[in-house]
Amino acid sequence: SPPRRPRGPSPFRSAMCTCVCTLRAVGHVLAAVVAVEHVAFFVVESFLFTTPVGRAVFGSGIGDEVFAACGVPMQNMGAYNALLACGVLWSLFGALATALQPARRRPGTQCGAIVQYVLAVIARTPWRHTRFFFLACVFVAGIVGGATVSITVLAVQSAPAAVALALLIGEGVAVEFCAGCSDADASHVDAATATAGEHDNSVRRIADMIDGEDVDVDSD
Repeated sequence: SPPRRPRGPSPFRSAMCTCVCTLRAVGHVLAAVVAVEHVAFFVVESFLFTTPVGRAVFGSGIGDEVFAACGVPMQNMGAYNALLACGVLWSLFGALATALQPARRRPGTQCGAIVQYVLAVIARTPWRHTRFFFLACVFVAGIVGGATVSITVLAVQSAPAAVALALLIGEGVAVEFCAGCSDADASHVDAATATAGEHDNSVRRIADMIDGEDVDVDSD
């Protein structure tokens, strides 16, 4: 029987690739939400803490003296939140630069060359590792804030970070499944190719045997 043709990508692999794209897109959006949240925390804690906006955010039951005394420590907290936001934003820029790298072309201007160089530098950063680290920091900071300040901090800070971490891990698992499916497809192709080679060799051996028999008959 003729050898079977190698099959194309399985429906399971196609579904997993779609899952990877979906998890990555939703993860990017949620990471952007976490970054924007922490930029807002930085602005409120560093610049608006003693204003009505700060009172509305952190509670109106605190006296004026306490608010005035906490101004400098809150600026310090705002700086930490700014660093967390920068880390998450860096992972977003890294993902964007990595996506743009394959499509880059020869720059027409010096400015274009500089942009491509910056994208290349950012793309070298393992953005998944960066995002995982800073989202984990956000998650832990939210737990500490929920235990020491208010349970609302746990919901506002830790919950989005936890979901973003779950999406990042889920994407990694889906990518591994896709890689496994790809390896399986490749091994199937190799097996089919080997089977085809063995089939051709068998046909040749049979043909040689027939030719040999014909020679013997003619000699007789």
